[in-house]
Amino acid sequence: FGKVPQLVKADGTATTSHKEQAEELLAKFFPPLPDTIEDEGPRQQRAPVTMPDLTLEEVERQLWATKSWKAPGEDGLPAIVWKQVWPSVKHDVLAIFQASLEEGVIPDQWRHARIIPLKKPGKDDYTIAKAWRPISLLATLGKVLESVVAERISHAVETYGLLPTNHFGARKQRSAEQALL
Repeated sequence: FGKVPQLVKADGTATTSHKEQAEELLAKFFPPLPDTIEDEGPRQQRAPVTMPDLTLEEVERQLWATKSWKAPGEDGLPAIVWKQVWPSVKHDVLAIFQASLEEGVIPDQWRHARIIPLKKPGKDDYTIAKAWRPISLLATLGKVLESVVAERISHAVETYGLLPTNHFGARKQRSAEQALL
């Protein structure tokens, strides 16, 4: 069956096809949602934060920071391709990114992931689905747009004090040691 061996299913039988392998992995990677999810309740509303127009420099900074040969998504175009054709396509890509941010919509083809199972290191038995982990291969331009948005959100959070001062997780120049002090 390729790189993934026959897997042992929950009932103790072995998978006999690629389809059964995929179903077994999907069941482990994406367990069912709970029947009910509690409402968080009302949240304090803040004034909206205005974001400046997207610039070519922001997009280029994120594109050049992308690893050139990182695995691409369904389009098959790694970052090196976008870097090589950039002088010819940069204004078109910027226009797509700007439209995406203005409309609040990511192009569908950038939202499709190719999910690849990888072995978790140090496991004794790779015939059980939980010995594998999924990675999602996404389109390079979608990843670049996500990086631009993440950088903008991080900047806004720090500039406008959108998180409490005692929130340390996933913030630049913050550490677990600082949280303990």
